[in-house]
Amino acid sequence: MDLTDITRSMVRSKEPVALRRLDTPWTEKVLESVCPKSEYPRPQFERDSYVSLNGIWGFCVTKSAALPRKKDISGRIRVPFSPESALSIVDETSQNKETFLPHVLKPDEYLWYYRKVEVDNRPSKNARLLLHFGAVDQICDVYINSHAAAHHEGGYLPFTIDVTSFLKNESENDSSDNEAKEFFDIKVCVKDVTDTSWLSRGKQTLRRGGMFYSAQSGIWQSVWMEWVPETMIYKVVVEPQSDLKTALIKLTVSKPCDVIIRRLPDTNEDKAPDNKLFGKIIERDTFKPCDPLESQTDHEILSSDTIPIDVRYAYSSEIKVQIEDVKIWSPEDPHLYHFEVVANGANGESDRVTSYFGMRTYTMEKDEKGILRFCLNHKPYFIKGVLDQGYWPDGLMTAPSDAALIYDIKTMKKLGYNTLRKHIKIEEARYYYHCDRLGMLVIQDMVSGGTTYDKPLVTYLPNIFPNLMQTFDDSAKSYKFLARSDEAGRKAFVTEMRNTVMYLKNSVSIAIWTIFNEGWGQFDAATLPGVLKFVDSTRPIDAASGWFDQGSGDFNSIHNYFRKPKVPYDKYERACFISECGGLTYYDPDHSASRKTYGYATYKSRKKLNEEYGEFIHLELLPLETKGLCGFVYTQVSDVEDEVNGLLTYDRREVKIKTRIY
Repeated sequence: MDLTDITRSMVRSKEPVALRRLDTPWTEKVLESVCPKSEYPRPQFERDSYVSLNGIWGFCVTKSAALPRKKDISGRIRVPFSPESALSIVDETSQNKETFLPHVLKPDEYLWYYRKVEVDNRPSKNARLLLHFGAVDQICDVYINSHAAAHHEGGYLPFTIDVTSFLKNESENDSSDNEAKEFFDIKVCVKDVTDTSWLSRGKQTLRRGGMFYSAQSGIWQSVWMEWVPETMIYKVVVEPQSDLKTALIKLTVSKPCDVIIRRLPDTNEDKAPDNKLFGKIIERDTFKPCDPLESQTDHEILSSDTIPIDVRYAYSSEIKVQIEDVKIWSPEDPHLYHFEVVANGANGESDRVTSYFGMRTYTMEKDEKGILRFCLNHKPYFIKGVLDQGYWPDGLMTAPSDAALIYDIKTMKKLGYNTLRKHIKIEEARYYYHCDRLGMLVIQDMVSGGTTYDKPLVTYLPNIFPNLMQTFDDSAKSYKFLARSDEAGRKAFVTEMRNTVMYLKNSVSIAIWTIFNEGWGQFDAATLPGVLKFVDSTRPIDAASGWFDQGSGDFNSIHNYFRKPKVPYDKYERACFISECGGLTYYDPDHSASRKTYGYATYKSRKKLNEEYGEFIHLELLPLETKGLCGFVYTQVSDVEDEVNGLLTYDRREVKIKTRIY
């Protein structure tokens, strides 16, 4: 244990240091784009009638929640990038400066967006127009043609609004004989209190520094719209069965109807007349009304009066399909089965959705020596993971492009990793899609919340003296200590946890759920795994990553930055998992955003960094597999602001560590 490294990791400057502007290899292309991030945002539930609304919107900041006039929304912002990010171009005067000084939304301010949207080609009289928001941080109200259309709380999950009843016709304002177009005005009001409340915010803080990062606000994932028929598909979930030969397909629709499920060809061989692609029909009388929990979609659908459509009208059915000559999914061979679902309404209209799944299972099973292991497809699979914060110097939580997401995933695979731990953040859906198709397991964290953390007591001291905190009780008597005194905050976290799992459970690559990290807003970790299992029983759970262990979940989950790693005895007989470690630090002044540095063991040369990294991985971590270790997570994919312990630099222009794990 190096006391110098420990002390360095705890020291923080009195005031945050201004960040130097860094561009990524994708920055320039985004700034030149009329519609950035224009790919279909939801690849596992895709329709054809897609219109992206990314691009330039009107923008202003006020001290009032009163609707501003259109002429007062005179600023310009590039959606889906937050105003605190360089790619938003809000602070145009700073685009050529060394230091980027954005406007950070304060808790007493309101962020407003405006856009007029023209709507072409209504497919039928009864068609519905859905407006989708990937994520808006933290609390937002959406106004359509100045009418309150929806209220949403939570900065990391998607939601949808049915705006059909608000559509206007240009003929109301234009007496020309030309064919009239429909349109609507969108105004979005955002309030973001960041870490001044119990609301979930992950690593965002108004006073950035160390392991906590710049706050951001507003729209930070794609906005788009699409037409759907009156009889529409709400949800498609595929659960590969334990035998790895059959899959259970669950459907939720707005009205009972006949549904066709048909596999799409993957190769030219599949197109042959004698192919064995499955084709199934689910008849309308098999659809039954479902309760609100079962009817939840993978995103919250709000009607114009903010009542969730899926709670009022939802019908579900399911069918098992046999997979001939099955190809098992794994990071080494990530085979996906693509299929379409067509719901045929009574009026002759149909809703078509394309999706995919992978045949795989995630379980905890004992090996031939009786050691409990994490298993992929019923075989022990050693997790070689890396912590993935998902931050970018030009876009903050928003990756500059699809190519940027792909770069991170492919680079980690090249370095020998098979798992990304998505840390205290929910990514855009395309991130999980790329992990599915490229072959990368994902450990998905819940987003942390709670009131102000006592960082020395919650984060730093447990890191130094972990044994003192292993038996700490996080139930009612300790709510205040772990920043969870607010009952409303605890209830909101449980709701968000359920919604996160409902949203992401169809992902092929997500292998493990993590509920709490290092005690940040932790409470009742002994019972919450049971709540999560009720929503998804198909994946293992890491209940408390780091410390404040309550003996629950499937892992004895350890963070170890200062000691020689080992496999300790666990009286609860869970699998041993080092869920954070390493964090070896190297500061590259040409590719770092901050003059301050944060990390653990520090090195002055890349050569020494690579030597120490190689020894740590190959001589200290990997040999522990034979002693019962089921995996590890190295910190981290890239540098982030003050943290310079990444395998990559923050701007993704340099690979600092090139030693491959074997």
